[in-house]
Amino acid sequence: MILITALKRIALIFFTWFTVFFLSACWDRREMNSISYVLGVGLDPCTEKELELTLQVAKMEETSKSSQGRGGEGSSQESEDGKAFINLKAECGPIFSQVRKLNKQYGRKPFFQQNYAIIFNEEVARRGLKKYLDFFLRYHETRQNVWVLVSEGMARDILSIEPKFEKIPAVKIDKLIHNQVSLSASAGVKLIELVQKLENKDIDPLLTLVKKESGDQDEDIVTIEGMAVFKHDKYVGSIDKVATRGYLWAKGKVEGGIINASIDENSFCAVEIKKTSGKMKVKVGEDNTVSVSIKAKCTGDLGELKGFEGVGVKDVIKAAREGASKVIEDEIKAAFEKSAEYESDFLGIGDYIRRHDTKKWIEIKEGWYSMLPGVQLDVKAEVKIDEIGEINKLENPPS
Repeated sequence: MILITALKRIALIFFTWFTVFFLSACWDRREMNSISYVLGVGLDPCTEKELELTLQVAKMEETSKSSQGRGGEGSSQESEDGKAFINLKAECGPIFSQVRKLNKQYGRKPFFQQNYAIIFNEEVARRGLKKYLDFFLRYHETRQNVWVLVSEGMARDILSIEPKFEKIPAVKIDKLIHNQVSLSASAGVKLIELVQKLENKDIDPLLTLVKKESGDQDEDIVTIEGMAVFKHDKYVGSIDKVATRGYLWAKGKVEGGIINASIDENSFCAVEIKKTSGKMKVKVGEDNTVSVSIKAKCTGDLGELKGFEGVGVKDVIKAAREGASKVIEDEIKAAFEKSAEYESDFLGIGDYIRRHDTKKWIEIKEGWYSMLPGVQLDVKAEVKIDEIGEINKLENPPS
């Protein structure tokens, strides 16, 4: 009897645990018609201190089996106005309060785990980003691997421009960032990367710059090119694609693109970037003078030549290597000059000193930004040409 009673207790315990862990189903599930999938976030100024929040949400298809039986009633909202998204705007106020107001107003809770981008208007960025990041770091549904951008103009306008080949602007922005990063015309920055640099305090962040421009047919288009420059957490200016790639060369982060080099008035070559590396060294003298040495290496293929008729292959390769090397050096110098102009250490020179010579960094840290314009730069680029293409004699091109 004792054995039977013990077995019954074990069976009861097993059944209870089985019920709890395997028969609980989707206990925390949310119905699709009770939430709004946030795909993009825009933050614009509305007062000197407060922001206006724009949430770009997807229009979800609400077709059910029963509605299909009634001739297709309840079909996707996209069919009503041709849009697959809607931009929700709240009144001026704290970000979390605006999110809750939108929930109350539209009857659907904003769901942030599908968000692609957070776009700060440039005026908001000039105020400083730290005080506006708390919600995105604290709220349990937001992701830290979301893109963070700065917009020239209102962020809500960027999110309102309908792309040609995508249904949702935020999705288009995500693809534009990936494309421009692959061409080294910009650098995508995730929220977690921004926070890490802000916490470091010895290196200033750059953020992706997004703009509204006119297209070929006078329609508005979104472009991503260059970077927004910060000093601490405040936006101070921007750099173009030339200085942006110079920054990427210095940090060893160039992924691809084309180097267009003018050899002389009549000769030109284009080198497709295949493989790169970059290394920066910093020295601080006894008199606290700072010198920076940057070495960049690139392996690429010749993509186009002009004006080299009758020139031997070896001479062409030599000219292409020298021309491309000079372009890389000029791009690095452009980034360095912008760092000095804005007194923003986005190249991480101070961070390098802190990590390699902490004692010296303590001495110069207080007046570091004023020292940036006086930092000496030595830059050297090396280019190797792997492939020259199918044509090896320019005077006899194939028909």
